[in-house]
Amino acid sequence: MMPYHMPIVLPGPLPRHWQNEDNWVKGDMIYAVSFERLSFAVLGKDRSGKRLYYKSVITETEIRAVQRCILNGFGLAPLTKHMM
Repeated sequence: MMPYHMPIVLPGPLPRHWQNEDNWVKGDMIYAVSFERLSFAVLGKDRSGKRLYYKSVITETEIRAVQRCILNGFGLAPLTKHMM
């Protein structure tokens, strides 16, 4: 494990192809994407046929840890000491 890696627990239920024992943040693998090209993961459909989407929120503490991973991935580890 490197300073730009972090295990993260995603609350379930997750789509079957995402159900792993381990999920990781990899702060050295950052990509630019358009919000218009993103969509929520589909969990299936409810009884009426309406799609169900996976939506989850991570804590502020987890967000800060992800930000630290990204700074480490960019080689900016000294900036992490200025984070709250």
